[in-house]
Amino acid sequence: MENAGLAGVFETSLSVEEVGLYKPHGHVYRWAARRVGVDVSGCLMVAAHGWDVAGATWAGMRAAFVARPGQQVYPLGPAIEITVPSFGDLADVLLEMKSV
Repeated sequence: MENAGLAGVFETSLSVEEVGLYKPHGHVYRWAARRVGVDVSGCLMVAAHGWDVAGATWAGMRAAFVARPGQQVYPLGPAIEITVPSFGDLADVLLEMKSV
């Protein structure tokens, strides 16, 4: 986060090192939700990795897939609620959803 210049943008940062399991294990997503004090169903996982978005959905989260070049949704995963080509497009979709 520091190398990307994003360290000051987020309130907290979570790492699988703390839980001792790796994604897409469902426990990791549920642990993350508990860690920030939110029910897993109130979370939106945003990722450019199909396996990560599928894992979050299987764990009960809503999901948004950022379809960057070379990335694809996990073909055996559940349907993804939001698919966008970039993070900028995601912001537009989320603002549009909020106004509905």
